[in-house]
Amino acid sequence: MTGDERSVHLFGIADSVPEEFRMYAVLHEFIEFLEIGEDSVGRCEAALVEELRIVPLEIKNEYMRMRRDFFANLIDFYRDEGLPKTDIAEFERSLSRLEGMLRQI
Repeated sequence: MTGDERSVHLFGIADSVPEEFRMYAVLHEFIEFLEIGEDSVGRCEAALVEELRIVPLEIKNEYMRMRRDFFANLIDFYRDEGLPKTDIAEFERSLSRLEGMLRQI
């Protein structure tokens, strides 16, 4: 969660996400916001690349499909909510990367 207080960080994930996927999706948020920084262009896709490097091969295809669906839904939701276009563009880059990777499978 982001907010005004920069010294406190809270990461969470829905219990609807399969348990074996949760740590990787949360890692994405850690990388994106604490290592790369929320003001960096391309941060979401860069975090996705790092995240996918450690997802075990035996779950990677299913995981990538889950993340593709997540980003597609996120884009639809936040476009309706009026999120800044720069943030939506971050999600779109990640979605595009995942779609390209899944086409190669």
